[in-house]
Amino acid sequence: MLKKSREDIILYHQGQLDFDSIGDLIQSLKDKMRKRDVRFNIYKRILTIMIESLENIIRYRENLDQKNSIILSYPPEFQIYADDNQFIIESSNAILSDDIESLDKKLSQLNELDKIGIRELYKATITDGKFSEKGGAGLGMIEMAKIADDKLDYSFSKIDNNYSYFILRLMVNQEENKNRNNQSD
Repeated sequence: MLKKSREDIILYHQGQLDFDSIGDLIQSLKDKMRKRDVRFNIYKRILTIMIESLENIIRYRENLDQKNSIILSYPPEFQIYADDNQFIIESSNAILSDDIESLDKKLSQLNELDKIGIRELYKATITDGKFSEKGGAGLGMIEMAKIADDKLDYSFSKIDNNYSYFILRLMVNQEENKNRNNQSD
């Protein structure tokens, strides 16, 4: 796990999310990235991962009993922080323990692919039109894996027999990778 200090945190949100709060977070990110003089391509990649992460939190929360004390005790969190070389986008939220197996399988398969394999999977997914009932065929996760500069870093922590806490970390280099510029999306 990466150590972070208060100065490294660019954006932090804990608690319920809705589309209004996502809009506020997007505006805050825009302002903070501008102050940091972050290049547009880097900002755009961070923004895309941020939006996908926040939408995933909302989708998972829709399937859970919002009055459950576990859900209230383990609110979703989202943060973006920086170290010397990269921006780290981290999201976390309670999920049903029954969902771990399929989510872990999907994320492990993404981590087994190289960038070309992820791009091919992305193209196949959007052209096949095979979408799940939850809103996608994992398209958001595929998009995030495609954009991130490293493998998906994730973990599950058991809360009780029914719920677990899911943490997902993605990294974006602070400087644009020259090879990325030569790859077509």
